[in-house]
Amino acid sequence: ARKGQEALAVGASGADFIVAQGFEAGGHRGIFDCAAEDEALPVLELVSRLRDTVSIPVVAAGGIMDGAGIASALRAGAVAAQLGTAFLTCTESGTSKLYREYLIGPDIATRGTAFTRG
Repeated sequence: ARKGQEALAVGASGADFIVAQGFEAGGHRGIFDCAAEDEALPVLELVSRLRDTVSIPVVAAGGIMDGAGIASALRAGAVAAQLGTAFLTCTESGTSKLYREYLIGPDIATRGTAFTRG
């Protein structure tokens, strides 16, 4: 879920937990309504908002790459953190060495995120 209305729908469906997908989420984000406005909330702010909106546990997803990110998600109110891109840096993922180095390069904090639409 990327906003309260989506989280409420997930909760009403009988789900056991909600994945809060911050705008930092790589790949694609689950979207309920493509025409609806996307507030593009950072994952920690989204977790905080959703935990106050729903009664089921919230899992943080988006831009979490290490233990410090997991700790921040837990402090924000998440019960767990979902990591995706972080695992692309593992040799077992099959990614090239060049790509793994890019993902954890020294400019990671300042390089920004590129979005493509097609």
